[in-house]
Amino acid sequence: MSGHLELVLKYWIHVEVAKDYLEDNPNWVLNEGQEYIESQIEQNKISNKKFSRLPKKLLEEKLLVKPASLLWASSQWSHLAEKLFLESNHGLDQISLETFSSEDNAIMTEVYYRLVDDSQSASDIIKSFPSISTMTVKSQDINTLPAIILQAISRLKSRDIQISKPLKVDNNFIVLNVLDYVPSALDDQMTMRLMGMLLTAWIDMVAAKIENDFVDSSFAREQVT
Repeated sequence: MSGHLELVLKYWIHVEVAKDYLEDNPNWVLNEGQEYIESQIEQNKISNKKFSRLPKKLLEEKLLVKPASLLWASSQWSHLAEKLFLESNHGLDQISLETFSSEDNAIMTEVYYRLVDDSQSASDIIKSFPSISTMTVKSQDINTLPAIILQAISRLKSRDIQISKPLKVDNNFIVLNVLDYVPSALDDQMTMRLMGMLLTAWIDMVAAKIENDFVDSSFAREQVT
């Protein structure tokens, strides 16, 4: 199945589960659903010209696909939220940081002291040491970071705002400048994020099964003919 058709199939599944929720919860459509539609329009999120030309009813149906499908997922799997959150093992904590790395420990030691003692910025460091690798991360889930950066973070004694001394990871020496760290909490917003992750995984699985069933049936027809 081509990438485009796969996207269409996954969106169709999204639409179908959203329809199930909307049909079972007409009061939500009339109240929270309408509030959501109005907020999207007020925030100018309907910038796509194709969407703006849609009939009002169809536009509203499209806008409700995302929240309705998430609420459908919550109705199915909300009891798993705490388990999933604990299994994330702080992977959903958000971090902002700058990283500097090189295979030369002497260079990275100098980078460390320039950051700490001279209060040099990342751009200053890059100008002075163009051979080192750098990366800037802003409010990103820890579990989405590259493995080498995760290893470096795991060696910090705390996740407080700090500049680390060079940390040896494989053949690299890494200096971390932790700018901000926000521990995750299992609140309503996090619960819906977890439901979104479950929904995405479930849709991927269903789409793959539909694709496999289609391929198998096509192959069977060819064998018959």
